[in-house]
Amino acid sequence: MIRAPRTRSFVARNAARVPSQAHPLELPLARDEERGWKPHNLFRGTTAVVPGIRCHVSVLEPGAQPHPPHRHPEEELLVVVDGGAELLLEGFGPQTATVGTVAYYPGGFAHTIRNVSDRAVTYTMLKWIGGRRQRPGSLGHHLAAIAASPEAAGAPRGYVQERLFEGATPRLGKLHLHATTMAPGAGYAEHADRYDVWIVVLAGEVETLGRRVGPTGVVFYARDEPHGMRNPGTQSALYLVAELRPRPSALSQLRSRLRR
Repeated sequence: MIRAPRTRSFVARNAARVPSQAHPLELPLARDEERGWKPHNLFRGTTAVVPGIRCHVSVLEPGAQPHPPHRHPEEELLVVVDGGAELLLEGFGPQTATVGTVAYYPGGFAHTIRNVSDRAVTYTMLKWIGGRRQRPGSLGHHLAAIAASPEAAGAPRGYVQERLFEGATPRLGKLHLHATTMAPGAGYAEHADRYDVWIVVLAGEVETLGRRVGPTGVVFYARDEPHGMRNPGTQSALYLVAELRPRPSALSQLRSRLRR
């Protein structure tokens, strides 16, 4: 049975703006063997791009799933950072999800995750809410595998980006995902983006916002807030980058039409 959409608010009406932040996390995280699922909440609030956003890292016990397959209006990204599980998805058979698997679920798409192994599984999740209506050509459900690039050390900037997928969604002007492999000592200068950025570290270590973040760690850069990054370690760093790009304003859309 697929659970119906929830009626409670995704974030509080007066929720605070989420600032840029880094969350170093070390395995193993605390578990809840009785309940079978232990979420560790990292942040929740609003941004300049979306009116509601939430992030947690969760530990799933062997044989457990956090909930039956369900639907919700929020869009979601899920990344497996330790162990292996199955994704149960509407219209598909069980999908194997190992370390580095990233899944995107559009709003209203039925899904859950189940641990079919004999050890705990850790995964990171980001949800957001935004625009009100489905648009033609919106990005549908996607799965991708994140892998390190051996070419990073010889790259001109010391890092290599591998695009995973991108497209407009019902809630965003564009959702763009890529995996970055950054060689030791490499990095980029401080700058600000015109969109929110969510990062999950899978291997190695990065330094940003005054903190060192290793595997399982999460970084969030808020739109228009300056940030830079470097790899302070002795091995390549591998991390997922998700860019949540806003919808064009009515004024920019009008200017675009006038230029045609």
